[in-house]
Amino acid sequence: MVVKYPAYPLVIATSNNTFVLDKPYQVENVRIPAHYESDGLTLKIRLFRLIVSKYAPKFMPFFFIHDYLCDKEKYTLADDLGEKVLFNIEKSFRTKTMIFLVRKYHKIKYGV
Repeated sequence: MVVKYPAYPLVIATSNNTFVLDKPYQVENVRIPAHYESDGLTLKIRLFRLIVSKYAPKFMPFFFIHDYLCDKEKYTLADDLGEKVLFNIEKSFRTKTMIFLVRKYHKIKYGV
């Protein structure tokens, strides 16, 4: 069964190349408060630059849910829920590669 997530988050672009939630955004049981700020795709893995643009609006739901949960140090939940959100937007070789690399990064860096 494919889970359809809520509409895209309402965001405000900042002069610092970040996005701020205009209203709270909820995916499943995770509620991200208004005014939460995301930098889009955090490019700690340089290969990501070849896969997806750091600011691709299409992937905004993934950016917010993943950044928020990682800020809370809930890396496994961030990866699991992030994968659902990402594959709901687009299930392709590029998104599969992206989530694979994110999970590997978290495994190496945080052991989760």
